[in-house]
Amino acid sequence: MPQNALNTPLKIVYFSDILCVWAYFAQVRLDELKAQFGDTIALDYAFIPLFGDTAGK
Repeated sequence: MPQNALNTPLKIVYFSDILCVWAYFAQVRLDELKAQFGDTIALDYAFIPLFGDTAGK
């Protein structure tokens, strides 16, 4: 493994929908991971509408 790979943060792409309870639980865990590992992980957030028209909900 190249030495610079050890200094590169682990990238986590997090797909979420604000109406999804499971996404909320995942966010809580990701917050814990970020607090524990700091800059050794990089979170990349992406919104994905799981429930369609959120304006009508």
